[in-house]
Amino acid sequence: MKLRNNIAAFGWGISILFLVMCSAITYIIFRDGFSSLQIYPPDTPRFYQSWTLPVVLAVFWTFGLGAACYFAKKPSVQVEVRPDKSVAIIRRFPFRKEVQVFQATELSAAEVVEKEDSDGDPYFTVAVTHAGASSIIIAEGHVRQACEKVASHFNTDIGKITV
Repeated sequence: MKLRNNIAAFGWGISILFLVMCSAITYIIFRDGFSSLQIYPPDTPRFYQSWTLPVVLAVFWTFGLGAACYFAKKPSVQVEVRPDKSVAIIRRFPFRKEVQVFQATELSAAEVVEKEDSDGDPYFTVAVTHAGASSIIIAEGHVRQACEKVASHFNTDIGKITV
């Protein structure tokens, strides 16, 4: 059995796309100059102050790099239950990979944890705790039944029956 939680990879992609767009805009502004941005409407012969674009660029770069650092710390998790009931947990980050192998006896039963997302809607995670007491999220989403199914399937495969 293999489970993958690739929610973090979406954040990696969005932050890379945002930084690429910041790079393109920065290149265009350096190519054309900082003082060439005309105030709307175009028939008005006034321009923005020369410090305006560097400040706006600095804000966008600060936000983009901050978001990239935040998402780079979030792992993409793959859980593999092997035939001998050992469980391999592979955490992938943008620039590294961590592999841990646990015996089924070292892991708690998977359980569904209900939280709220930023809109106040219910959000469910399937968490497993290992002997080191850190929690590993093996699945997540807005549909409770799907998360319960993953938790049940995982618990059955490692031989932990929950009531």
